[in-house]
Amino acid sequence: MAKIDELKSLVSSQQEGLTQQQQKLSEMEEEHGRKLAGKIQEISELQSRLEQQAETQQQQLTKISELQSRFEQLAERERLKLSELNASHEREMAAKNKRIDEMQALLDRQMEPCEDVVEVTQRNRIILLTGYKEGSELNELKEAIEVLGGTVRHGSFSSDVTHCIAQGRTAKLLKALLKGIWVMDQSWISASKSSGGFLNEQDYGRRITKKPFDGMNFSVTRGFNQEAEKRNAQLLKICRSFVKMGGGKFVELGNNSDYIFIAKKEHSNQLARVQSLTWEGFLEKIESLGRE
Repeated sequence: MAKIDELKSLVSSQQEGLTQQQQKLSEMEEEHGRKLAGKIQEISELQSRLEQQAETQQQQLTKISELQSRFEQLAERERLKLSELNASHEREMAAKNKRIDEMQALLDRQMEPCEDVVEVTQRNRIILLTGYKEGSELNELKEAIEVLGGTVRHGSFSSDVTHCIAQGRTAKLLKALLKGIWVMDQSWISASKSSGGFLNEQDYGRRITKKPFDGMNFSVTRGFNQEAEKRNAQLLKICRSFVKMGGGKFVELGNNSDYIFIAKKEHSNQLARVQSLTWEGFLEKIESLGRE
């Protein structure tokens, strides 16, 4: 009987131990479940944030794609505009060059080339007066020339002119120099009148016997073209005319140019061997012909 009670007590003690173990296991399971739920919630929140970030990045990529597309469209429109402007500029320059060539051809027909120097005799002095205003000085000069047996030209540059007397720098004076015509000081007439006949030209004047720009190539910069258009619509035509009368020719910029016409405030970036000329410098160069 005592053994039975002892066994019952042992069984009861073991059952109580199992109950406590089951209770601990249950508590552990609950704790593990809470931790697992927390982890799952953290993972869920992290996944949600990642999805939001991915969505934000996708929106940013979409915006970048849209901006890139707009930029490409703008760039294409600007490229088309630039292409149209270039084409328009080329057409405009071609039309201007055509008009210049036409005017040059007309000018060439009006003027004989300066190939040959006119041989002057006592009987064929045809004297062009340029730069003089109407008045007593001009009248006295004309009278003296006619008394000496010469012929006066005033206002027109005909092909038979043999001498030029100028007051100041004029286009006719520069043409006379380029054409190899005698350019005389006014004192030549008064001295000749005192002596009773035309005196030797070499003592009172100058001329060239060959074209000063023979075989030379000339070019113009865009800056010179723009400056010329602002200053005088005929300046480019006059420039081409003077170069051609001097034996030179125009070529594209940088195409073996000997001289480059530049604007006043412009600097030539071409090779050092190429000489740059402003319009004023070119006129001074012509005006100095025959003084060397």
